[in-house]
Amino acid sequence: MNIDDQPVPALVLQAWKQSIAHATPAAIQKLVGQHKELGAGYRVGKVDIKVACTRIQHQLGLLAELPPAYRALLRQTTLADGWVSVLSQQALERWAAPLCHYFGTLALVAALYLDEREAVRHLAVQWLEQPPGQAPHEAPAPEALQAAAQGLHAECAPLWAHLHTLSTQAAVPTTVADPPTPMAGTHRTANEQRLVQALREKDKEVKRLRRELNALSGQHQQQALDLAAALHGWDDAKALAATAKAEHTALQTQWEARVTQRVTALLDERLLPWLRPAEALADEVAALSGSHHSLLQQADALLQRQAAHDRLHGLRSQLRTELQACHEAHARLEQARHDALRPLPELWPLAQRLQARIEQIEQRLQDPAPAVTSAPTHPLLAQIEQTLAAQQTLDGVADVRQALQASATLGWLQGPALAQAYALVDQASVRLYAQVSMAPSGEHYSDWWRVLPLRALQTALAQGHNASLLVDGHNVLYTQVANFRPWYEQGQPGAPAREQLTRLLLAVAQRYPTLHIDLWFDGPVLSESTRAANLRVHFSGGQGSDRADARILAHLHHLQVAVPAQLRLLVTQDQAQATQAEHAGAWVLAPAELLWWLRPRA
Repeated sequence: MNIDDQPVPALVLQAWKQSIAHATPAAIQKLVGQHKELGAGYRVGKVDIKVACTRIQHQLGLLAELPPAYRALLRQTTLADGWVSVLSQQALERWAAPLCHYFGTLALVAALYLDEREAVRHLAVQWLEQPPGQAPHEAPAPEALQAAAQGLHAECAPLWAHLHTLSTQAAVPTTVADPPTPMAGTHRTANEQRLVQALREKDKEVKRLRRELNALSGQHQQQALDLAAALHGWDDAKALAATAKAEHTALQTQWEARVTQRVTALLDERLLPWLRPAEALADEVAALSGSHHSLLQQADALLQRQAAHDRLHGLRSQLRTELQACHEAHARLEQARHDALRPLPELWPLAQRLQARIEQIEQRLQDPAPAVTSAPTHPLLAQIEQTLAAQQTLDGVADVRQALQASATLGWLQGPALAQAYALVDQASVRLYAQVSMAPSGEHYSDWWRVLPLRALQTALAQGHNASLLVDGHNVLYTQVANFRPWYEQGQPGAPAREQLTRLLLAVAQRYPTLHIDLWFDGPVLSESTRAANLRVHFSGGQGSDRADARILAHLHHLQVAVPAQLRLLVTQDQAQATQAEHAGAWVLAPAELLWWLRPRA
């Protein structure tokens, strides 16, 4: 609590609390009537006096400012009304020591703090710091009381004598009467008129302050009622919040159940078309009879497949002839460069390109042949090989490839086994392609190539046509864990795995100059780098997962407008992304097919 912007000392506050016990019941009831919170739990006028005193004492320790009603009660229970208010500041200063010895320093200071005069309240602060009598916490001694009484009697002796003289001359009125009204016809002096005018102004000010006090008291009571209503509303709000929370929990449970039900229905709708070819494949394998071909027919079919394969990838004899021609050309270039007095600047770059080609051919001649035609080790591979051998049309091979995609989604075939299955599909498509001698034209491709995109890409590149290959890098790295696990960092595909995938694509980009490859990765910063003339590596920028999807689809739409006749393929296993790519005119290649195609070859 503060008075004059200064905190009230704890000793003074304690003296006020103790003085409340000496208040009359009428004064207590009056204060309770003005502050309704003191009578909470009791009917009006029926509050228990002891309970009210305890509440008033408790409130004194909580109030920030002393309300007028509290101040009036404390003035009645302390020396404020009986002594301090009737003495001038000079009298208090003159009689400080006797008064403090007689009443006690703490009791007198507690009364001074309640005075309306600011100078008297400052006097209380001084006396508390430098007591004119005993210390505030000490009780007056009997000798000090006697000496203080004698001192007060001596100081007040002239007053007592003057009062005695007045009492003998006229009876002293017991009540203060109104000032006599001047008789009619009398005239006040100018000084009297000024005093009367000042008295009237003071009376008006007192009435105005009384009205303001009543208004403030009414406002305080109204605020107390508003506070009680607000507390009641707070309790109602808490109850409503609890009810709303329970309803929210129930609605959330219902919503999660409905979402789960809807997701299950959508998965069934999306997966059933993929599962039907797999089920059909299983039925065909179960019902397949062991039809055998003669050894000559098998040999002839195998030779035709090998011939078609050789037309696409070349022969070792061709590579050796090309290697010898490159050596001879490189030797002639070196000889010309050393013999010429002013060699052309193009001699050295061309010699370097020939040297790189020589190293590439030597590397290919040293690599062992891929073990694609080895006997399948996975139980499903034998059934797939038998089913493919029984197919007589490319549409049947396309159905088997679609069933493989569903098997990869369900996890039936993964890693090397899935790659070997795609190799079997590729061999079957080569065999049927060689039989029917069907090839796509230079500008448009037949619909059946759409379901055999890898064979379409290989055919287009063998014929020297341009093609675009877009690769969702993170989709490949996350779905082909068995192929990239050695390059993982803490169980995640980081920079080493991205670099390994880039190296594999760089090798195929150098092998096929007409193939334009765009490799996309999710990354916080948008960037692009060129690893070869026909290989660019992009980072999507942005936040969240699958950040590169939107940029890949935008690039596909650009290619659809810029080069509509060019073959466009997207490598991804994300079915939603694959559907959007097909709407943009692109064909979809499975990541396992891509890795089988990127494998090292002889």
